[in-house]
Amino acid sequence: MTDAILKATGIDLQRSSVTPEIIERRQIRDAQKLYEKCAEARSPSKDYYQLMVTEKGVVLRVWKIRRLKHKAPPGEMVASWQDFRRDMDMQEEIERVFGTQVKDDAVRLASGHLDWLSRLPTEIFFKIASFLDLPSISKLSQVNNHFRMMCGLDRLWEQLYEQHSAGPHNVSKEVRKIASEFGWKKVYFTNKLQLRMQVARVKQKNSPKDRETGNQHAGSGETFLTQQ
Repeated sequence: MTDAILKATGIDLQRSSVTPEIIERRQIRDAQKLYEKCAEARSPSKDYYQLMVTEKGVVLRVWKIRRLKHKAPPGEMVASWQDFRRDMDMQEEIERVFGTQVKDDAVRLASGHLDWLSRLPTEIFFKIASFLDLPSISKLSQVNNHFRMMCGLDRLWEQLYEQHSAGPHNVSKEVRKIASEFGWKKVYFTNKLQLRMQVARVKQKNSPKDRETGNQHAGSGETFLTQQ
């Protein structure tokens, strides 16, 4: 690998202080980025960390807050995929700062398991989901933990409800109030009659007459939202 790097860069080590290790680290940093996370270390530390997985390796940078006044460069750990899989110290540092899930993601990527679908931006995921019917969304939620979490997001079910209602402008403020209390998924699966009854109760609560009587019926405890 070293000979190939030297040949590609045209560097003569006899006339340069640049070592093969420096060249390899530089190529790992400059390779196409597959994954990136940034985080602040846990209290009391305020150090700032950046994790990158590229097509050639893994880069972990840390900016020590106490050094920022002196404009010091960040500390850096760089390893090829193969070296990273064996480097328990680097993996433990990533887990300490970013958590187990991020560490596991980095190890999977460094092992060649590139799960592109799970790394889709949220907006693109919602766009794709907007074209799916309910059985397809149910199947998508069974693919892995990430998709199960995404398919349960309140924002997704709000989007689906708005589509079902022919646009967000057709969703009343009373329905939105109910959704803020019970969640959009439950509102989506509530039948129309039950939802109309609940909307009527919300309107009654907000009516001037009801406020004057001190919300006499507010304590009845009735709940009409039930999932079919």
